[in-house]
Parts: sequence; C-alpha cells; structure tokens
Amino acid sequence: MNLKASSALVFLAALLLMPTPVIAEPGFDLTIWSRAYQPSQPVFINVTGPANMSINLYISDMEGNIIIGRNTVLDETGNFSFTWIASQEAEYNATVQFSTGLIIVRKFVIEDKITGQDLGELYKSLFAMERRMLMRFEELTTLVYASILLSVVGMITSAAVFNHVRKHVSRADTELTKFFKGEVASVLQQQLSKKKE
Repeated sequence: MNLKASSALVFLAALLLMPTPVIAEPGFDLTIWSRAYQPSQPVFINVTGPANMSINLYISDMEGNIIIGRNTVLDETGNFSFTWIASQEAEYNATVQFSTGLIIVRKFVIEDKITGQDLGELYKSLFAMERRMLMRFEELTTLVYASILLSVVGMITSAAVFNHVRKHVSRADTELTKFFKGEVASVLQQQLSKKKE
C-alpha cells in the first residue's frame, strides 16, 4: 500500500470514528425555565421522551464538573420534571442522555439581576443617608452660628472690660504712661543736644 492510500484510509477511519452531534428526534426534548435565573431562585427542568424510558440527567458547570445528577425513568406520559436551585452565578449545561443514546444539552446562565425591589431598597437607603446628612448639616450650621454669637459676645465683653478699666480702675496706668512719655522725651532731648554739639 502506498502512502496516499494509507493516509486516505486513516482519514476515512478518523472521519467515521469522529463523534457527530445528534439532532434531537421528534418527541425528545429538554426544556429549562426560571422566573429570574438568579442565585437562590428555582430553575425548572423538564425532559420529554417515550413513556417509561430510562434517562441520565445532570447539570454541570462550564468546566465539566457535575453539580448534580440523576438516573431516572420518564413517567407514563413521557415526562420527568426536576427543580434545581443554583447557589452561585455561573454558566451551566443541563444534559440528558436517553437510553437510545440520544444526548440533548441546553446551556443556561445564572446571574444576579437588579430587581425593582433592589432598586427600592437602594433608593430608601440613599434617601435615609441624605436625611441624616441634612440633619448633620443643620446641627453644624447651628454650631457655627453659636460660635459666631459667642465670639461677638466675647469681643463686646472684652471691649466693655477694657473701657471700664481704662476709665475707672487704674489711674496709675495713666500716671505710668505720663512718666514713660516724660522720660522718653527727656532722653530724646539729651540725645539731640549731644548731636548738635
């Protein structure tokens, strides 16, 4: 056998052994639905096929790790329903293998979504924070006004005390001032007369 014939034979064998996707046959189905597709919310899985047929149903993550699985038999109407609650956000595959060898895979995503209730709670907390900040601002404004008022009262009191002391309490202060002025004037006179000489 030549090289071309052997490589063609290998190619043909590989082609025949290659797994091919199975197209779902009528009457076989796997449906998935949920109200929210969020963590802690139920995901409903329904398998449809011939009555009393054995199936293998499992849910796996995108790495192929099986999260939950079940071998069971479809009921007399050809249905099997299963409820699963995801604990975390991720992409998942639901896979069912029928006893005929048919495999159906459905992908679904679980992710947190912001609901109207979540928005309501967010607005509620924001408005509560705004209310607290306004109350603090009013308290600070009151404190600023109080400190300005106390400063003005202190300045008025200081001016009144100074005026009272200047007029009534210490005449010695004015005598001392006169003495120092006289001394400074005499010293200056002496210095000027020395310079003229």
